[in-house]
Amino acid sequence: MSFRDRFYTPQVARAMTSPSGIVAGGAGAAIGVLVGLGPVGAVIGAIVAWVARVGVAVPRRQRATSSRIDPFSLGDRWNRLVRDAQQAQKSFDQALRGTPPGPLRDRLDEHHECAGWFALLAPRSTPPPIVDKLHAAAATALQDADVRKRLIDIGADPSQSTPAELAKLVSTEIVKWREVIIKAGLQPE
Repeated sequence: MSFRDRFYTPQVARAMTSPSGIVAGGAGAAIGVLVGLGPVGAVIGAIVAWVARVGVAVPRRQRATSSRIDPFSLGDRWNRLVRDAQQAQKSFDQALRGTPPGPLRDRLDEHHECAGWFALLAPRSTPPPIVDKLHAAAATALQDADVRKRLIDIGADPSQSTPAELAKLVSTEIVKWREVIIKAGLQPE
C-alpha cells in the first residue's frame, strides 16, 4: 500500500482535525516562542508538532503475506446474514406446514419462494471493460476450491451468471417484490 493510500484514511482525517492535533500545534507554537525564535519559530513549531501528531495516525506499511484477499477475513457480517436468511426460510417453511389448508395457506404459498442471494454489483455508470474485469475476477474466485468450500460451509450455493443475466434477475426481483410490498401496504421504518 502506497503512502498516499495510507495517508488518505479516516483515522488520519480525524487526527488532522482532532483537538489533540490542534493542542499539539499550540504546544509547538509555544515551544517555538519560548526557545526565542519569535513568530517564525512559533509557526514552525506549530507545523512540526501538528505534522508529528498526524504522522502518528498514518498506518504503518504492512508486509504483504499474499497478493490474494481472503473474502472470509472481512468479518462475520456476511456469514451471519446468510445464516439469518436460512433460519428465516426454515421458520417460514415450518409456519407454512403448520397452517391449515385454506385461503391463508394458499396466499402464503404464493410467495413461498423467498430465496436470498448475493451478487457483486457496480454503479450503473461503470464502464463495460471494468464490469468485464470484475466479472472475470469473481468467476476466477468462484473456481477456487477453498472459496467454494467456505461458501458451502456457510450455507451458500456458489454459482455465477453473466452481467446481463444478473441484470435480468435484479429487474425481475424488483418487479416481484414491489408488488408484494404494495399489496401488503408495507412502509419503510
